[in-house]
Amino acid sequence: MSHALALQSAPLAREVYALLRDMDPSRFRRKFANKLRKRSSDLAERFAEMSAEGGLEHSLRTRCAELATVLRDHVPAPSEDARRAWAGYRGRLQGAYAQLSQSLRANSVAVPAVRPTNVVRSLAHATFSTLIVLLLEYGLDERTRWLLPLVFAASFWAMEAARHFNERARTFLLWIFSSVAHPHERHRINSSTWLGTGLVILGLVFEPHYCVVGVAILGFADPIAALVGRRWGRHQLIHGRSLEGSIAFLVVGTLVAWAALMIWHGQLGVGPTFVIAFAGGLFGAVAELVSGRYVDDNLSIPLAGAGGAWLASQLLFLT
Repeated sequence: MSHALALQSAPLAREVYALLRDMDPSRFRRKFANKLRKRSSDLAERFAEMSAEGGLEHSLRTRCAELATVLRDHVPAPSEDARRAWAGYRGRLQGAYAQLSQSLRANSVAVPAVRPTNVVRSLAHATFSTLIVLLLEYGLDERTRWLLPLVFAASFWAMEAARHFNERARTFLLWIFSSVAHPHERHRINSSTWLGTGLVILGLVFEPHYCVVGVAILGFADPIAALVGRRWGRHQLIHGRSLEGSIAFLVVGTLVAWAALMIWHGQLGVGPTFVIAFAGGLFGAVAELVSGRYVDDNLSIPLAGAGGAWLASQLLFLT
């Protein structure tokens, strides 16, 4: 009975997800404010009705009631059309939606995770990836290529364990990483943990230039694709991705991988390096598209990008 009612609440949750997408900083415009208020009001009423369902599991009923409260009481008034007011509302709604998503997952019902535009996170993504590329080219040998990421990954897995088993550690770590974490990462393994794990596998399996392709694609193509998808994405594919975002990923991934290869491995030639870069970008774009709840794209993208580059080089007899 509880699972059946949870399924009934899933479409409402997806409407909140759509509302959050339309309030994302990359898409929000003041002229849409009245429509957003109307949608919030309608959803508040429907969540209030859902929270009154007698057969609904307690935590799920509580989450529905919390969402109804946020949608009803925190939406900015017409006199508060400033972006700051909408940003505050969006933050509260994201938190309530993340809590509801967790309760729905406990009832075996999946809904999309919110990944709002986060400029600080995107800049950190690109900066960290650039640092890794420079280390791969100038500082790491065959052994340290996987040993240094192993230390990084082990540190983050230790923090994951701490925040899942100790409330104080959880509160502290969420505060430390609040500026770069997505809302759904409060309840799931952090993307940085998966990234460190992916870097270990890269260093163990691939030669440096393939690692560079995978890391460069992740650092630049992933955040650009997310920005394009949120702002201009109209043709939805799967897992919240759009055709426009995937095309942007392929273009940017190919260009940054090609630039990196030409800078440090130009001896391969202009044509071959472009083919290798394109294959890496294509495999990375596919990995980003299919990554969902069970596979984090910070793990799948660099591995797929490096794997695509390796496969292209084999086909070109550039082993």
